Amino acid sequence: MRRRGPTLLGRTGLTIAAGLGMFVAFSLVVVRLAILEPVTQLAASDLAALLELSAKVWVELPPWTRADYESELREAHGLRVRAPVTDLPRLGLRADYLDHVEEDVAARVGAETWIVVDPAEPGWYWIDVPLGNLTLQFGFRENRFGDELPTAVILIGVAGALFVFATSLFVVRRMTTPLRDVQDALQKLGRGQPFEPLPEEGPSELAALAARVNRAEREIVALLGGRTTLLAGVSHDLRTPLTRMRLAIELIEDRPEAQLLDGLRRDIEEMEELIERAMELGRGLERPERASEPLVDILRAVRDDYVRAGHAVDVDAPTGCVTPVPPKAFRRVLGNLLDNAVRYGGTGPVNVAVECRTDRAIVRVTDHGPGIPPEEREAVLQPFYRLEGSRSRSTGGSGLGLAVVKQICDGNGWTMVLADGPGGGLEVRVEMPRAA
Repeated sequence: MRRRGPTLLGRTGLTIAAGLGMFVAFSLVVVRLAILEPVTQLAASDLAALLELSAKVWVELPPWTRADYESELREAHGLRVRAPVTDLPRLGLRADYLDHVEEDVAARVGAETWIVVDPAEPGWYWIDVPLGNLTLQFGFRENRFGDELPTAVILIGVAGALFVFATSLFVVRRMTTPLRDVQDALQKLGRGQPFEPLPEEGPSELAALAARVNRAEREIVALLGGRTTLLAGVSHDLRTPLTRMRLAIELIEDRPEAQLLDGLRRDIEEMEELIERAMELGRGLERPERASEPLVDILRAVRDDYVRAGHAVDVDAPTGCVTPVPPKAFRRVLGNLLDNAVRYGGTGPVNVAVECRTDRAIVRVTDHGPGIPPEEREAVLQPFYRLEGSRSRSTGGSGLGLAVVKQICDGNGWTMVLADGPGGGLEVRVEMPRAA
């Protein structure tokens, strides 16, 4: 049993999630390098400049005013000033901002200095600022500035990713739901089970796919119905000659007669013709063959066969009409049409005319018989439908000739039209599109 892989929705969801994850990670890196790092360096430089300036001002102030100045620094700038406390531990793991503060202060005062922590002052960082023979120790809170990603940036990135992910899944779900319905319909179609027609709505591609599946279901139902009708018609029509043969055999056992033998031969010929027509109808449902032989060459070869058999067939075909057609299919179409025309066309000749246009070739087969009433022309294309009168079963018709032609024409993309002949009788027109 073949193992089923992930669904299209699940696979698409994972792909979108992975893509959004990489996008968010890339965005955070860009924000850090292009925005936060320059801002961090600028903030560290500003703090280093403030520390240097504050130290110089403190040194220049009279001693009795320094307490007020220290209070002003704390309230306005969040800085504290004190005498250096020695042997304090250096700050271990720290943010880039503090490294920049150390580097900028050292560069400004021209001496090595570093940030330390005082266990007696939790939440504060301290750094020595030497000025000549005097060293001051300035403190600032640990939350003064950090280089962590701002909460707003994180929220925007996460919210944007979730929004895009949810929107993408919604769009993909709207696409995969009709596809899942198509899959279920095709499974039922493959098992021969009926299903409700798919709604032909939504995006044009999905609507066209649903319409094609519905059409396939109708075609399969029609095909199965045609096969059933074909089998039922063959079995029904075979009963009559079989019954006659059975009675003839019983009579022959008592008194053989030439008349009974002739009847058996006719019954066998009738059965062979019926079976051959049924097989032709079945072959008309096969895959179309490739167009490989010129239309006029096939037409003239078929005409010669009928002339040798003693039938009057006139052909009017331009020599320049070399449109290629599928040879077997066209021979069956032409043969069935000529058989019907010879059988029902009266005493006049059968006329075959070919017209080659830019976009299509038209073949007209015309007889001089009684024709087919307009109201019956659709029905005679169905298998085993027979007209009364000169086209009844008693004259040898099987009711399959035109049905075979219709099936072959449909399978090859040709158009078949029944019409009145110019001088009476029936005209069958077959239009075949020409390849560009």
